Amino acid sequence: PPSSPPPPLNLGTRRVKQWFLCILALCHLAAFSSLYLQWPGLYGEEGVMPAHQAVTRGFSVKLLAETFNMPLRETAELVCVIGTVIAGLLTAFPILRVSPAYALLGVLYFSLYQVGRKFLWFQWDIILLETTCLSVLVAPLIPSKHNMPHDNISLWL
Repeated sequence: PPSSPPPPLNLGTRRVKQWFLCILALCHLAAFSSLYLQWPGLYGEEGVMPAHQAVTRGFSVKLLAETFNMPLRETAELVCVIGTVIAGLLTAFPILRVSPAYALLGVLYFSLYQVGRKFLWFQWDIILLETTCLSVLVAPLIPSKHNMPHDNISLWL
């Protein structure tokens, strides 16, 4: 007898959204941790393109360093560490995957992106920033175990 086809895979909106948010957090984890390791060689005082020479407008890690009266290298490393910790927590704990957390990840990465110049102006950095902006719309504003009416719409953005 011929076998019937397998039933269609029904992941559900909530599960797909959680996978999307988890994978995005993993991408941020990789981006922040690799930037932390590469910062001294790329943007340090003796780096290929020292960050203190960067001309930036608007919000950047350089502005943070000036605001908090910290050296630029230490400020950038602190931003990378904070981003890595937040991304790791978002990866490990689904209850933390809320819109403000992804907004913070986006702001932190954008502050580094502003100073990054040639080494951070590639497609994957821009896609990471754009996808993070979308995740702010996809992620719930507050932790919830129930699907919200807008879940189906926001997921297809």
